[in-house]
Amino acid sequence: PYVRSLSAVADTAKPPVASASPPLPPPPLPRDAKQQPLPPPSASTAATPHDPQTPPPPPSAANVAPARENIYTLANMLTVSRILLTPAIGAAIVAGDAGTALALLTAAAATDALDGAVARWYNQKTFFGSILDPAADKILMTTLTATLAYGGLLP
Repeated sequence: PYVRSLSAVADTAKPPVASASPPLPPPPLPRDAKQQPLPPPSASTAATPHDPQTPPPPPSAANVAPARENIYTLANMLTVSRILLTPAIGAAIVAGDAGTALALLTAAAATDALDGAVARWYNQKTFFGSILDPAADKILMTTLTATLAYGGLLP
């Protein structure tokens, strides 16, 4: 068998030949495809000239978020009261006092319905409330599930 060394192959390799022909044009579009021109830039996207010596205008008061929000709102107090009712509901279920558990659960349901309505009616929506309300719901549902299971009241 005839075997060449790598150096022999490298010596015989020819450098690529530069092509003198121009690059190929892009392929044509199908007959039904029409090339649409780009729309002109709108007034809102057009670049505005800015003098680097003058600072940008300060933001308006309407666009600036308050440094701190007031978390002591009636809506948030109702949500906190629902969280505080939760252990009492759980204790009533474990003790077998269905009447007390039902009354406390009804009160918790009323605070759940009221807190969102109060926040909307009196413009008391807060970031804290948007986190606290679902957390209160989950705390209540977890407590109900655990205590009902502990009491053997779940199917």
